[in-house]
Amino acid sequence: GRRCRVLIEPRLAIVINGARGGSNSSWGRKAVEEKVLEHKPDTVFLEFAINDSVAGRKVSLEKGRENLEDMIDRLLKANPDCEIILMTMNPPVARHGARRPDVAAYYQMYRDVAKDRGLQLIDHYPAWKKVLDQTPGLFIQYVPDGIHPVREGLLAVVMPAIIKALGLKHGKPEMNNRAPCWDYLFKSMDNAVQKNWEVTLEEHTKYWGGNFKNIDTDKDGVLKAEEHGPTVLYNYIDADDDGEITLEEYQAVYLPLFKEHDTNADGKLVRGEIWPAK
Repeated sequence: GRRCRVLIEPRLAIVINGARGGSNSSWGRKAVEEKVLEHKPDTVFLEFAINDSVAGRKVSLEKGRENLEDMIDRLLKANPDCEIILMTMNPPVARHGARRPDVAAYYQMYRDVAKDRGLQLIDHYPAWKKVLDQTPGLFIQYVPDGIHPVREGLLAVVMPAIIKALGLKHGKPEMNNRAPCWDYLFKSMDNAVQKNWEVTLEEHTKYWGGNFKNIDTDKDGVLKAEEHGPTVLYNYIDADDDGEITLEEYQAVYLPLFKEHDTNADGKLVRGEIWPAK
């Protein structure tokens, strides 16, 4: 997706989210006029690598670069002074990682384009990889579904990197109460016919049980190393170190997420507990 930062006066910016969930650079190339150029941005953030790398979508590394270069060319044609910032993001894991076997190469392509064209790069991947390798439990807390960083992860990993890269003074990004990835997860967990923004422990447990079944590709009731990567995360979840992850071991990793946010211990999560109330 893309982020546009339109500068109005020093120290004041309008931020426009021109992204569409799940989209790749082929969509971005088609949508750049409507989603970006119409706003006449001074600064544009570009990152499509994580979705371009989904093997089933058949956006080759070469095609991804072609799409990226085309968007850059059109942005600079519209405004030669446009500040274009490329980004990488987190490593996808488990089934999301399996769907993206060459994600590292797509991230490297962004680094190469930034270097070749003299563009700024905010490379989030090494910081995310460090969290994953050194504290896999924290990675699960920050990226519970294996691909979408939630609010806590963005505040801890992404925002500090952006603030540093852009030379901004440290503000209070935590005052922004938007949490789109928690919104997404809540909608997925909430089994009520009418979504009531309330997730019970039963719903939470059922959701992660379904996630387990999706990862268990051979349907034998346990996860093996080839089904759930990377190794560091697999070993963390495999509590008894027997080379298999049972449903109980898998659920045990996600139960603390519920308990941590259920601040009044009433067995359900509502707005204001898992993320700030709107």
